[in-house]
Amino acid sequence: MPKEVKQSAWGENHGWHAPSTELIPVLREKAKSKPVWNPLPVHFAIDIGPSNPFQERALAEMTATLTSEALEGTETEVPTRKTLLDGRPNMIVMFGDGTLNARVNTIPTYLKLPTPKPPFLLINTVDRLPLVDFELARTQLVAGACNNGVLFEGPQNGYEPSAALWTSMQGNHMELRKPYPEIIDDVTKRILAHYGTKYVTQRYAGEAPSWFTWGEWERSPIHPEVAEAAWSLGKSGLVQDKVDLSRYFDDDIHVWSIQKALNKSLGESMRAQFDPDLRVMGITVSGGGKVEVSADPHDGHLVPVMQITPDGYVVVNPRGSRVKKYGNGSVETLESAKIILYGALALAGVARSFKEAEDWLNDQFTKRGVVDLVPDDLEPMITVIDHSHWHVESYDEERVEVVNPDPRYYPPDLDFACGSLDSANATASALFRSDIFRNPGTNDDPMKGKILVVELAGHGLIALGTNRRQVTRALTDERVMKLRPPRWV
Repeated sequence: MPKEVKQSAWGENHGWHAPSTELIPVLREKAKSKPVWNPLPVHFAIDIGPSNPFQERALAEMTATLTSEALEGTETEVPTRKTLLDGRPNMIVMFGDGTLNARVNTIPTYLKLPTPKPPFLLINTVDRLPLVDFELARTQLVAGACNNGVLFEGPQNGYEPSAALWTSMQGNHMELRKPYPEIIDDVTKRILAHYGTKYVTQRYAGEAPSWFTWGEWERSPIHPEVAEAAWSLGKSGLVQDKVDLSRYFDDDIHVWSIQKALNKSLGESMRAQFDPDLRVMGITVSGGGKVEVSADPHDGHLVPVMQITPDGYVVVNPRGSRVKKYGNGSVETLESAKIILYGALALAGVARSFKEAEDWLNDQFTKRGVVDLVPDDLEPMITVIDHSHWHVESYDEERVEVVNPDPRYYPPDLDFACGSLDSANATASALFRSDIFRNPGTNDDPMKGKILVVELAGHGLIALGTNRRQVTRALTDERVMKLRPPRWV
């Protein structure tokens, strides 16, 4: 009989429910010795201000928390291209007009901002939230042209927030129903998670020397296997090739503008696969097609990655390569690489916990600066990775194991952004809660015939295995695993 996934309350029994001004100082102290969530200060600027008393009150409360002595954030001016780097905010705030699907034109501001451009936050209010689903969540951000947003429910001329919809352009969304003032602090924590985080998507400037030839890379089975999986997932309706924003808002110029401006914030899936013979991971291209993935290596749809750095990854170009320059890997490249590396550490008994794995990796970074995905003296446990923005409703325990981030290190019900260090570490913490990692099988069958699924609240799932077709079947066959949109937890 399929096992249903039980949903947990925010920070249940682990103190994550504490007010931000009390929680964050405790986390910063713990972070000196443990790999816990430790958000950075959020420095923000307001470009379009509140349009009603509700919004004014919400802004005042969130500002007081973010700029408190405990959180150390600041409110600053909208930067120009002349603004010095250390004086730039990491969040630009825009307010809606108090109507559902409120249009906000952020593009003029976006074009004036210096590079790298800070992401935008949309804050809006409505008297009553309609039925929350993915379409509603995405529409708010397409209309508002922002990276993330919160839509509060409550009287426009009063201040009784009874619910909120938190959403990101990447697809994360969650309906929050909590009493005041908890709901304001919950939203503040999500702002910290998305804007007070380090993004680890840096591609190393050079390319590593390759120990394999183009012919070997060309013959690798990962190319046809990833292409077949992408086609199967597209056929099943789990992923779309590219995010078509025109379906959410009827203004071609507006949609085209934000498609260009927010391209890196868009994405609903990623696939990676490790070739144990070549000791290299192929990962889908950032912003590339998710369904129309070519099986021909000449098209460069899989980026070969062999090493990681503290904030990104190193691309390797096969000797005699027919691809002049590979595109950037998915924003989850470092996250995927850590999954493969930590699987190898667990299989060899080098690390039996998330902390042990993090300590090992940080030590290697200190000694070498870069780390191989699977060092020469280790063997991989996980070779197949599939990330999609769905949640698990039920699954066959004989064939699937489902785990969530370890609540000792990361709040289990808080969504983290794709490509962030916090998302990578929350995922890694979940791995070591699994029986597969705690009691791995042999090198020939390290996962004991199962696949492992890491579920990330309000975000999606990462399916892991040793056989691509087995993982794809789990995602598409309801007899193995039944999926649902990540509406709430």
